[in-house]
Amino acid sequence: MSGPLRSRTLRACAALAGAATLALSIPVMGHAATSSVRLYTGPMSAGVPTTWSDRGHYRSCPNPAPGQPFPTATPEEVGLDAGALQEAANYHSQRLQETFWVVRFGCLVKTGNVNALFDHTPKHQWSVTKAVSTAVLGRAVTLGYIGIEDTVGKYFPNLGDGAHRAITVNQLLHHTQGTHMNWTREFQLQNPDRLTEFASLPIEHQPGTYFQYSQTGPAVLNAMVEKAVGEDFQKFAQDQLFTPLGIKRPNWYWMRDQAGNTEGYSLLHMRPLDMVTFGQFLLQSGSWAGRQLVDPQFYRDALRGSDSNPAFGYQTWVNAAPRHVTIALTSREQNNHCLVPSAPNDMYMTWGWRGRHQFMMPNLGMMVVSTPFDHDFDYSLEDVHTFPGAQGEQGEGYHEFFRILMRAVRDQRIADPGPWTYGGKAATTYDAKNYVEPDQTVDSRSKPSAFEGKGVLQNLQDYPQTALNPEAGPFVPFH
Repeated sequence: MSGPLRSRTLRACAALAGAATLALSIPVMGHAATSSVRLYTGPMSAGVPTTWSDRGHYRSCPNPAPGQPFPTATPEEVGLDAGALQEAANYHSQRLQETFWVVRFGCLVKTGNVNALFDHTPKHQWSVTKAVSTAVLGRAVTLGYIGIEDTVGKYFPNLGDGAHRAITVNQLLHHTQGTHMNWTREFQLQNPDRLTEFASLPIEHQPGTYFQYSQTGPAVLNAMVEKAVGEDFQKFAQDQLFTPLGIKRPNWYWMRDQAGNTEGYSLLHMRPLDMVTFGQFLLQSGSWAGRQLVDPQFYRDALRGSDSNPAFGYQTWVNAAPRHVTIALTSREQNNHCLVPSAPNDMYMTWGWRGRHQFMMPNLGMMVVSTPFDHDFDYSLEDVHTFPGAQGEQGEGYHEFFRILMRAVRDQRIADPGPWTYGGKAATTYDAKNYVEPDQTVDSRSKPSAFEGKGVLQNLQDYPQTALNPEAGPFVPFH
């Protein structure tokens, strides 16, 4: 054995040996000292308690074969009350939701009223892209290509200064790399070069200690994976993750920056049907059809938040955390309650703009997936996915939805926390430089950009032209 294969094997063996040592010598939540991130070590008791559902009393379904639909079951066959389940579906769909699925024990038991219109159309997944990127990274970690504590400088020794090169995969996953955040620079629909942009961002906080939602860091992670595996990131994603999951290449497309780096914060377009598969894969901790594609330890670690935001693990949100920091689009909020107080304590979720979600509930063997209508921007405070200036899709809408859904569970009694009472003002900070800077020149603009000098509206009109994929067909704007 020689070359890259031998190197990967040695790294994999070392990783397994290290994991075994940690498992024997360090209790759960106890290896913060070995991490580049200041991990949260407090109680994780928020949300409603649930117990492990006995699958033996109900029907369970195998993962579908590639190209095949999810097996179906009646609500009663999987221990759900049909009336309460329908009430939850109605509540969800009446608040600007497009597609909706409930899966329990691997069986599809409920869909939304208009699923048939949209579930085969590739849809912009916005920040759910981050969770997909994390899964691709997890596959690379499992194969021994890259490590969680690897530094940027290991793969890009000439990028930026020493401080930027010392930032780790772990810090980037937790969004605690400490770099300055400016939405008008980071939230670009086609950035000239995410790597150079990352190197140009000042480091304002000690890496590993301060959560700041990032739109540039995820692209750096994708670029590190690409370097580590020695092939295009999207090819690796298709061969190593999507193909085993039965997600076909013509059914998705993923935009790049102008330098060819696959975006990580957003800009993955995938069919809602395939996002159901991805959610079930997450619920199964990286396993699919009897094959462990991602080491389950990776996903156990992925659900550990940082001390600065206990609710945010490896680009995945954790409901058990007693407090959380919002994404801070216009202001930074810290809420002293969990994300969804009426949802199970063990629930974790993806979070894409305005209602793209997979909600995974392991104890209940249940998963909910949703996508929203994108064409109505008249946000209402009554919408499930309202987007007020004060931040936060988590609110009364989700709270009431999960109150109803939990009533559908028949195999155990789940406590009802009562109506939403968390509407008090959150601790909020606002800094104008995070949104508008006098000088909007981006250091990474070393070459002319087709978007330079245009207004936001024109950029949005031009955006579909950048999303064409000859394998995927035409782009559906804002879908």
